[in-house]
Amino acid sequence: MTTAVRLASLVRRRVTKETIFPTGADVRVEGLALRYGAGPWIFRDVSFRLPRGRMLAVAGPSGVGKTSLMRCLAGLLPASHGQIAYRLSDGTILTPAVMGARLGMVFQSLRLTGAASSIDNVCFGRLGRHPFFRTLLGFPRGEREEAYAELCALGLCHQAHSPVSRLSGGERQRVAVARALHQDADVILADEPVASLDKANAQRCLMCLRQRAVQDGLTVIVVLHDEDLIERYADEVLRLEPVEAGVTGA
Repeated sequence: MTTAVRLASLVRRRVTKETIFPTGADVRVEGLALRYGAGPWIFRDVSFRLPRGRMLAVAGPSGVGKTSLMRCLAGLLPASHGQIAYRLSDGTILTPAVMGARLGMVFQSLRLTGAASSIDNVCFGRLGRHPFFRTLLGFPRGEREEAYAELCALGLCHQAHSPVSRLSGGERQRVAVARALHQDADVILADEPVASLDKANAQRCLMCLRQRAVQDGLTVIVVLHDEDLIERYADEVLRLEPVEAGVTGA
């Protein structure tokens, strides 16, 4: 079967009362599609609205464009068609390209600094808040304390001062999640953030993300494969499915 076209279906799992949060952002995606040149569609017809304070799981088999969709949402990859808009709590509407530090990302590659400690890597999430010279001698004490708390919440107190290069793959993944949470972004995009974790630590990470969404209005979009985790933590599920070529027009 040729998978030239991918369609998206959105399932709202929980119906909850709309809450007005002072932070966070509503996400609106309309008719999003991606392909390279005249090649086959990576995905198409992706549309959804995600209110602030919600967690959306992106699911589907390998090769259907989940990572490409996340890169489009982050402004790292231009879509072929469609629109992406983030509406902030003050009513300002921004595109991904100008979201800047308001948008946090957990990459599959993690993008951590191996020679730096776990706590420093977490603090790097707020680099954009400070002039370059202010962090030359380290981050403010208050921010380091907050970063330490993020690591402890993810079970990494004992590794706070260890170089990331000495950590296991699962520990590095948790450091990346802690960095995104410490950034105090309005939206977090997490591409398979628990892929290298055991069940207990995967639940710990997703619980931290969900608590921040419920309590502070953080909007979370996360790629997940484990149906049990999706059922437990996601408010809504966006499923990307391969469709046989010719079923839908180009």
